[in-house]
Amino acid sequence: MKKTLYSLLFVGTFVAAFNVSFSQQSYKGDVSKVEDFLEEVYKNCPQYVNEEQITIAKDFLSRTIVHFMPKEDFNHYSLSEITHKNKCNPELLYSVSSFNPTNFNPLKYHFNWYAEESRFYRLEGSDYVIEILPKK
Repeated sequence: MKKTLYSLLFVGTFVAAFNVSFSQQSYKGDVSKVEDFLEEVYKNCPQYVNEEQITIAKDFLSRTIVHFMPKEDFNHYSLSEITHKNKCNPELLYSVSSFNPTNFNPLKYHFNWYAEESRFYRLEGSDYVIEILPKK
């Protein structure tokens, strides 16, 4: 009984420490930037920047998390495999050399927003992984 209790305490401590360190290195999509992000993507198509699109985009942003994870620790899709949304703004920039997780605009990409489980995309040559949470 005592051994089981110590084992549970050890596992609980490990999980708690992992969650704290993981969450400190993650950035959740900023819904306050939704209109700026939409205007960037739909620069020449203002008809797509409306209340319905804003609501949808807020949902997408709230389900986007950028994690800092060492390259060797995780299997993933590659961000370069995801097509870009450039129909309304062919001048959109997709540079990964100056990547900043706090300003990442996931609305520029055709992510699978309706997957039944989380999807992970590695930013090439970096320790950043973009997670798209499933729709609830």
